[in-house]
Amino acid sequence: LLCVHVLRRLGECLLVERSSGEMHLLAYGLGLSYYALLPAAPLAECTAPLREGGLSPGARRFAAVAVYAWGSLHQHRCHRILAELRGPGVGAARAYAVPYGDWFAHVSCPHYLAEILIYASLLVAKPRDRTLGCLLAWVVVGLAINAGRAHGWYRAAFAAYPRSRCALFPGL
Repeated sequence: LLCVHVLRRLGECLLVERSSGEMHLLAYGLGLSYYALLPAAPLAECTAPLREGGLSPGARRFAAVAVYAWGSLHQHRCHRILAELRGPGVGAARAYAVPYGDWFAHVSCPHYLAEILIYASLLVAKPRDRTLGCLLAWVVVGLAINAGRAHGWYRAAFAAYPRSRCALFPGL
């Protein structure tokens, strides 16, 4: 699932998203190293098999794939909505607008929420994997910070921004 996610995100970055071209160099470096090292993360837990409690391995895999597919579907929909808002143009010449549709009805950054679900699905598949647990925590913290910033920007930039929307998690 992890490799499928990395390849799907690469495809979206190349074919769907329309970037403003503005990114801090440190953020770019962290993101590049993150995705370069990400596929090696599961190898850190290959030293000894752990006995898994709870669901059977087959049920756990099914649940993991279902959560992964649900998160991936919504992340792709949200990326398309954002890409269509930007329209053609380069950098600052493009206008921003308030996104609507899919999970944007509830949160400002639904693509981040979907990303969290995708990483949570990995932990559903291997619930005792400490590396995947740390990876999920890293993703949640990083995306929560970015979602808070984006939410604040939306509220400041658009007077008619829906006040019922939360930054990342519905109701919080």
